[in-house]
Amino acid sequence: MAIEKMVMMNVVGLIEDVNDVSREVVLMENVDIVNALNEINESHFTLSVTQENVDELVGMSLIKPLHEDNNYDNVFRKIKALEDIYEEDFIVNRKHITKEIDFKKSAENIDALYNVLMNLYKEIIASEDKLRKIDEFYRNFIYVKDLDIKLETLNELFFFTYTFGILSRENIKKLKKNYENITAIVLHTGSSSTGEVYLIVSPKELELETNRILRSLSFHKIELPEEFVSTPIEIINKLEIKRKEIEKELIIYKKKFSELKKAYRKEVEECYSILKLQEKIKEVKKQMVSSNIFFYFSGWTPENDKEKIRKSLDKFDNLIIVFRKEDDINDGFEPPTKLKNKKLFKPFEHLVKMYGVPSYSELDPTVFLGF
Repeated sequence: MAIEKMVMMNVVGLIEDVNDVSREVVLMENVDIVNALNEINESHFTLSVTQENVDELVGMSLIKPLHEDNNYDNVFRKIKALEDIYEEDFIVNRKHITKEIDFKKSAENIDALYNVLMNLYKEIIASEDKLRKIDEFYRNFIYVKDLDIKLETLNELFFFTYTFGILSRENIKKLKKNYENITAIVLHTGSSSTGEVYLIVSPKELELETNRILRSLSFHKIELPEEFVSTPIEIINKLEIKRKEIEKELIIYKKKFSELKKAYRKEVEECYSILKLQEKIKEVKKQMVSSNIFFYFSGWTPENDKEKIRKSLDKFDNLIIVFRKEDDINDGFEPPTKLKNKKLFKPFEHLVKMYGVPSYSELDPTVFLGF
């Protein structure tokens, strides 16, 4: 049981290599990024004064936050929308991001995939919304299906206003006791599971008083859209026919949508992995600074990984890498804590982290907690 020994890694490279170096850092998954500007201001970012390092040292006096030219926010929003469409959380597949990749092309692919899938998805949502509205209208008209009168006749009333609604059985008794005070004609038109359905016809000049009385009786209005004409039973028949048409349409949409999702699943995952890598690269670059020629980067990494990191970054020309132990850095600057345990006790690290990660100088309690 132990806490991994960490070293500070300071890197200086040519600005044209910044994206490729950042990608390597992300793929390593063993570097805890810190803000390079803070490191330089606190004099933790140091280079040896040699003839080879003169340009880099001079450049440190001209540093500024690294400017990110590309903005992928809109693409990330579309990626999130595709996750919702697939109803799953995609994971980054390393096989898609360790090969040569083209971020711009992946962004364009996501745009194309998003448009194809989202357009059909919107058709499905629109059809489902139509069905919900039809069901709502159907429920309303079914209550007045026995009313043998065309609704346009009621809509054409000039001096009168009307409304349909439901009264509970308890409030029906109150209504009957106060018939002489009612400023409207009250006609029973049907029954529902919650009460009795009534048609209320009132002179327009007494509409406010009628509504006051109805509110006191907890009258639940049934909304009947004005665009519907004919008798309620005829409207119900039309709604049933329309519902069957939309249901058939929805089956076709959903089948096609399922086929497209399956066909594009691998491509969406690949684009997701590549663009998530780009998002991580963007986060790394936010912590960097640059001059006109060089970029400057800092991070903590396990001491045992030094050679592996040098080997990964060896492909870049004119890259300076300096490792410093915590003892070489000013007091008050503590490395992050990285727990290091054998495979048997590795799962118990999660329990330790639930209580709080020990500081860099403290004992790792994972084994004790494991027992």
